[in-house]
Amino acid sequence: MIRHLHDRRIRILAVISALVVFWFMPADIHGGAGPVKFSLDIPPGSWKTARLRNLPEGTVVSLRVVAEGEMTIGLMDLSSYRRYPRPTKTLFLGRVTDTLTFSVTIPSTGHYFIVADNPSKTVSRSVSVVVYAVPSQDRQQKSAETTLRRFEQELHRIFIFTAFPIRAERCNRLAPFLEASPITVCAEYISMLTAITEDRLRALADYVEGYPDRSMRLIDAMADTRHPIDAQRAKKIRRWLEDDTLVFRWQRQLVPHMQSTLLLRLQKNPTSWTDPAAVQRELVRRNIGEPTEI
Repeated sequence: MIRHLHDRRIRILAVISALVVFWFMPADIHGGAGPVKFSLDIPPGSWKTARLRNLPEGTVVSLRVVAEGEMTIGLMDLSSYRRYPRPTKTLFLGRVTDTLTFSVTIPSTGHYFIVADNPSKTVSRSVSVVVYAVPSQDRQQKSAETTLRRFEQELHRIFIFTAFPIRAERCNRLAPFLEASPITVCAEYISMLTAITEDRLRALADYVEGYPDRSMRLIDAMADTRHPIDAQRAKKIRRWLEDDTLVFRWQRQLVPHMQSTLLLRLQKNPTSWTDPAAVQRELVRRNIGEPTEI
């Protein structure tokens, strides 16, 4: 029975969290999160740079570089960048002829620069770079706790429900939850969720549908047998993204659990997904509003 309630709460939490993120969170919540991808075309004997802004101390930065021909790749702070091509000290400086992957830990908070240098005197070359920035363990833990507390506040602002204990904790593995009491959400998973945008969700659905065999590796890594990211679920995600009526059709189930202040706000200023009839019925049931013509 306890396990059943535990699973049910997790499912409810997952559904409501998606609604909160898409309806009420600020639009810039995802700013700067997730992997960054870019490409550079570099003339002969020249170099180009990309700036990584305001990296906190302890952040682990990983780069995957794919070059068309021999290139020099560097990662350095502002002081060394100003001295390039004769930097006094770099976090990384090496040559790549095809593919190169490396990671460094940021020693102090500040701006850092990726330098791609074409040593050829006659041939232009291009390079593609994917950058992953993972906060330090302490920072990730604190950020996850802050996000979770904010999430709780949003839930109580929107819905009526009995509070239940929930916490964030580093799991040191790719998983959404720990099998523990109280409900424990992995800090790594929260960091991943805050990086999700509609475009990235759509891209994930495309990838899983297009490469079902490869997506099995992700299913195994997540170790989530109840909610696998398989081709069938990817199709559902796509339908949800393309269905403009989905949120409206959910209102009959959600409105009875909404806070009265929110219902009054929706009555006065309905949104594109508001069901005015459902809102009015619920306000009347609570003896807050009078029947009006819809």
